[in-house]
Amino acid sequence: MGALAVARSIGGLAYRAAGLALLFAAAMLWRLSDHVIRFRTVSLEARRADDPSLDPVALGLGFEEITFEARERRDPGSGGTLTLRGWFFPGAAPGAPAVIAVHGMGDNRVGVLPEVVMLVRAGYAVFAFDLRYHGRSGGRFCTWGYFERHDVSAAIDELARRGKIDADRVGVIGGSLGAAIAIQAATVEPRIRAVVADSAYADFRALLLVHGARRYPAFRLLPARAREALADAVLAVAGLRAGFDPRDVAPLKAIRRVGVPTLVLHCADDAEIDAADARHLFEASPAEAKELHVLVDCGHTKGHEAYRDAYEALVLDFLGRHLGRPDPPTGAAPAAPAAPASRPSRG
Repeated sequence: MGALAVARSIGGLAYRAAGLALLFAAAMLWRLSDHVIRFRTVSLEARRADDPSLDPVALGLGFEEITFEARERRDPGSGGTLTLRGWFFPGAAPGAPAVIAVHGMGDNRVGVLPEVVMLVRAGYAVFAFDLRYHGRSGGRFCTWGYFERHDVSAAIDELARRGKIDADRVGVIGGSLGAAIAIQAATVEPRIRAVVADSAYADFRALLLVHGARRYPAFRLLPARAREALADAVLAVAGLRAGFDPRDVAPLKAIRRVGVPTLVLHCADDAEIDAADARHLFEASPAEAKELHVLVDCGHTKGHEAYRDAYEALVLDFLGRHLGRPDPPTGAAPAAPAAPASRPSRG
């Protein structure tokens, strides 16, 4: 075999090797992007099995199932429509202030029932719905607030259309991902008059870097620039697949455009999202009426469980000052969820 033939043979092998390497890299990025937009979620049935006390009927809550269409339906593969589902809990009196309760990553509306009970006991109307890709709602991807912020607006639209709420007095409360969505929703929805953000992260990309290192030990061995480049590549693939821009889901940037009263809560011992994120969010907020409370000796989204009475007094006082204090309910009050220690922490 001549030198030219050998060179051609080596060149062909090199091209094939390069092609295989590219295919492997693409497959790896695709798989890693699943952890961003198609992670594991829990069903309503599994959530109740985990804690049987988390059931609206068992808790003595009157409610109505509400189905509505997402305002932003750009969900590749969904057929152009996206249906969202939730529970509406009426206020103690017609025209009571309303609160939208937003659950965390992988969870569903069942997970916010402790907050629902707190609010219904105080006389508020409450709507807890499954985020897209979660629970019984449609959608093939989670977009970390990019489309979900508009889903909160669609929920307010639907409730106002049905005459269920006073659309001029609406608040939003959320934990972790739900808190991040609550902040982002307030940037696009002028009817939101108060935000309660519990255990929110400040920056999505930074969160991915932290959790990537925790989930994949080999990731920690990479130089910092290589970790950042890999995270950016994963986010780019996730964004292409789900039709959103991951750079536009940073609560720290969003909160700079939120002028309504904002309550930021966090646990000092949060191992999922550092309490420093809460301080950054608070400092960036331009709201004249803003509060920061960092609770000691509790973990991620566990403040309500650890300090139930004090936590509820804090939240209800804040909402009462900025949404108005509804008439107290008559009759038997809803029961508090039992066995709070069994309530799992979700993002």
